Amino acid sequence: MMKYVWRCAGRGLSPGLAVLVALLAGPSRADPPRHELTLGITRADYLSPIRGSTGGFTLYEAAYHRPLASEGFLENVVVGGGLRGGARPFQFTWTSAVPLEGFVRLQFRARLGFWEVQAGPELGVSGMAHLVEFPDTLPTWGPFEKESARVSPVYLTMSVSPAQFRYKWLLVSALELQIGTSSWPAQSILRYQLGLLRVGVNL
Repeated sequence: MMKYVWRCAGRGLSPGLAVLVALLAGPSRADPPRHELTLGITRADYLSPIRGSTGGFTLYEAAYHRPLASEGFLENVVVGGGLRGGARPFQFTWTSAVPLEGFVRLQFRARLGFWEVQAGPELGVSGMAHLVEFPDTLPTWGPFEKESARVSPVYLTMSVSPAQFRYKWLLVSALELQIGTSSWPAQSILRYQLGLLRVGVNL
């Protein structure tokens, strides 16, 4: 770190500003994690303009990630995948849903000190891709069976992690937002997901 401070000072920065720059840049200049294991909890929902919401359900996540390279631009391109599972929501009958998902994702990240932002697409297959018929939902036109048949177990979402922090081997992230589609070819069924908390370790 002292070498970096002297290097900054040699470029005309004051010593105090050089120390601040070193503290901010230090974690991002360290060797990037090659393997990352994470555990998290998330809330997911399927939205229909006619039938409204499924009511939402809670899933627990286990995932693995790694950057494509140890340096250069590809250091900030992360690939990964994992599984989510949980209890079947009360609004689903025992035959209508399997509370398990599998997914792969491609993420682009930017770092500033301990703060890290990630964004990118996620492709997955979900056993929770079902609509729930609520009698009081308005408007009520259109057969429920026809609308429900458009829901695909395959989904594609875009995700962003604005509140992610990394310190040495520890990663903590909250309020991760995902939104995308789960109906083909008519993209009328939306999948909405909010990652409440995710914690990871670098190996």
